[in-house]
Amino acid sequence: MNDLVLGMRSFGSRVAAVGLLGLCLWGAGAMVAWPVLERYRQLGSELIDVRAQMGRIDAILSSSNETPTASDSSGQSWRGQSRSIVAAKVQEFLQGQARRHAVSVISISPLERRPFEHFEVLGLRIECEGEIGAVRDLIGAMENAKPFLFITGVDLRRQQIFGTRRPDQKLPLAARMDVYAPFVQEAGR
Repeated sequence: MNDLVLGMRSFGSRVAAVGLLGLCLWGAGAMVAWPVLERYRQLGSELIDVRAQMGRIDAILSSSNETPTASDSSGQSWRGQSRSIVAAKVQEFLQGQARRHAVSVISISPLERRPFEHFEVLGLRIECEGEIGAVRDLIGAMENAKPFLFITGVDLRRQQIFGTRRPDQKLPLAARMDVYAPFVQEAGR
């Protein structure tokens, strides 16, 4: 009888030991699997962000053939009755593109006249702020604009982030760009 009781106790302790071992293995597996699943979840959200940026690039490429203002027959030069009117049209276009790409325009100021190949050009300096991808998209939109815009200088500066930076936070940039627009002055109406 004692042997039977001892045998049942050892059997019960073996079952308990196997159960405890299984619980430990399950816990260790969960500790390994949880970070892996969390990383896959993060990669999925990063993939969604990249797809959104690719969508913006596709939108820029597909809209690059649109003419934002009145232009000559070849679509290469901006047109207006005076330099002021052309400057207003170019500023309106630049501010619209900045809004479309989530970039904040701080200022747009005129540049001194400068000879540029065989064109008469209007120069503007744009100072803006935005996330690195948005600034890149704005520059791409300006390079693909019709009528043409020529970017002759770009100064990019990283903005200070006060406090701790979150892992999902994009790199904020401040940009200063010198842009020249070839134009044709129309006769007064």
